[in-house]
Amino acid sequence: AYPMGVTFHRAFDRCKDPFIALEELIEIGCERILTSGQKPSVVDGVDLVAELNKKADDGIIIMPGSGVRKENIKMLAEKTGCVEFHSSLRSKTKSLMQFVHPGFVDSEESYTNNAISAEEVRELRVSLKRN
Repeated sequence: AYPMGVTFHRAFDRCKDPFIALEELIEIGCERILTSGQKPSVVDGVDLVAELNKKADDGIIIMPGSGVRKENIKMLAEKTGCVEFHSSLRSKTKSLMQFVHPGFVDSEESYTNNAISAEEVRELRVSLKRN
C-alpha cells in the first residue's frame, strides 16, 4: 500500500500472541493497530490495550475501537495512554421514502438507513477533552 499509511484492523484481536503480532506489524511498517484488546468490547479489553500501548513505545499507534463512546472515551484515554480512537457511533434512521412497497410493509428494517449524527461526534470529542 506504500506510500499510503496502513492500519491493521481487528483481525489482530484474533491472533494467538498479541505481543508477537505487535512486533511483526511494526516490522512490516504498519502505522497503527485497531484493537479492542482481544475482547468484543474495548472496555473489557482495556488492560491489554494499555499493555500494548506501553510495549509499542512509539513504534506503532495503538487505536482502541469497538465500543468507544462519549461515556467511556475519557476513561479509555486515561487507562491506556492512547491518543487515537475509533468509534463508528452507528445508529439507524427511518428512510425518507414515501412509498412503501406492499411486500415490505412489515419489514421496518427495509426502510431504515445507517446514520452517524454530527452531534454525537461533537459530544465524543468534547468528552475526551473534559478534565
